[in-house]
Amino acid sequence: MPEWVVIRALLIVIWRQGVRRKTRWLFWHHLFHMLIANPAVAEQYLAVCAHNEHFLEYRDIVQQQIESQLSALEQQRQAKSMVSV
Repeated sequence: MPEWVVIRALLIVIWRQGVRRKTRWLFWHHLFHMLIANPAVAEQYLAVCAHNEHFLEYRDIVQQQIESQLSALEQQRQAKSMVSV
């Protein structure tokens, strides 16, 4: 019996890549093609998709942090330029 974490990751991949995204038809096409042509790699394909989902979330978090830091830095520069005028 697979662990809950694995089942949850699979459900997330199916929901996000197989239902929600515009590329859902490609996801299903590739998955079914692998299941027919080479079923041994289907599990690896789903694992890569799950890793992709994780890193997409992480990328968004890091991007938001960087943008807020850049915004704060820009505000500091503007405050310094107003003081020196």
